[in-house]
Amino acid sequence: MTAGEWYREFYKRTSDDKEQINKIRLSTPQYTKAMGELLKKMAEGLGYKVVTERTSHGGGRLDQTWKKGDHEITIEHEHDYKTIDKEIRNLCDHRSQLKVLITYVPDEDFLASAVETANKVKQDIAQQGSFHGEFLLVIGPYCNNDWLSDWAAFHSIRDIRMLPLRGKPNR
Repeated sequence: MTAGEWYREFYKRTSDDKEQINKIRLSTPQYTKAMGELLKKMAEGLGYKVVTERTSHGGGRLDQTWKKGDHEITIEHEHDYKTIDKEIRNLCDHRSQLKVLITYVPDEDFLASAVETANKVKQDIAQQGSFHGEFLLVIGPYCNNDWLSDWAAFHSIRDIRMLPLRGKPNR
């Protein structure tokens, strides 16, 4: 599964399951649990086995690892975009084919904040050196509204370029 395929499926599922992960009505721990359940349901629907809280090569913990045959996807979900350095390190240390980092930025000036965060992730990846596979950064807004208004996604393939995934995914 490529970064683009993963993001399209994620976008569809978060759009379809708005009530399950509506941030305004959930505390941070409740939202984290709801997102973990949504991701697990997504993995199982795609035929992956889910392993949670697995130690990465560098010793950090990963929120989820999805396995299907020889294919692995590792996922980190972090609410505070200002403290994602550890998650980036954990993902880059893992040999999975796809690394996914989900985080959130303020919904005021969302796009500019998302691009700024993508540039920070690019710098953090550069400090790690290279990594194996694809890196997908998925960014949602902290919500003052009733529901996440949208997601932004950036991906990199075996280097430090962070390129935006164009347009909204087809549903």
